[in-house]
Amino acid sequence: MPLLCINQSLTRFAPASLGCNLISRMADYHSARATTWSELQAVHDRFFTDYNQQAHFAHQERTDGRRSPAAVLGWVHGAWCDPADLDRLFRLRATRRLNAHGCIRFHHWRLYGERGLAGERAAVWVWDETLTIEHASETLAHYRVTLETNGHGLREVAEPRFFATGHASPQPFLPPLDETEWHPAQRLAPYQPRRTPVAAGHQTLLPDPDREAFAG
Repeated sequence: MPLLCINQSLTRFAPASLGCNLISRMADYHSARATTWSELQAVHDRFFTDYNQQAHFAHQERTDGRRSPAAVLGWVHGAWCDPADLDRLFRLRATRRLNAHGCIRFHHWRLYGERGLAGERAAVWVWDETLTIEHASETLAHYRVTLETNGHGLREVAEPRFFATGHASPQPFLPPLDETEWHPAQRLAPYQPRRTPVAAGHQTLLPDPDREAFAG
């Protein structure tokens, strides 16, 4: 009897854990003999089909006639998620606090996000040539950036693009400031290393002049 038929029979009458273990061992057996990527994919597809389409011992008492995982859970469909949302959710991001002017500090650059969110936290990350500042899943700003040759740090930041949000500051800029050239991205000097504290010296006690006069 072919090995697959034996496995199908056992999964009908053996405990569910034993049937799952046999299917998994069969997949391991065939995976070890795959010599190409396409063969390995075929083994995985076969394992996926066998596990979901064969009857499981755990479902033998069902009254609706559904015995396989595919029959029991075939109606369940995952929610579609836009690739851009997946990228935003799972990409490694940094967290910064917006200062009183609505700016964050990131890789020795001061970048404007939103004045109306001063004191709040914002997420910031770089993907391709775009730096994004976001607060509560709402995009505040985009900047076009050029990375350093080592892949760490920002060499250039330009082309800021700000998005209208419900967090705009109720206090507008003063008229003179509106006429002033504004730089939303400014390079900052690196942090200076902290100095090692020098051990405090000890002051020698001075002689007591009254005691010396009394002794004389």
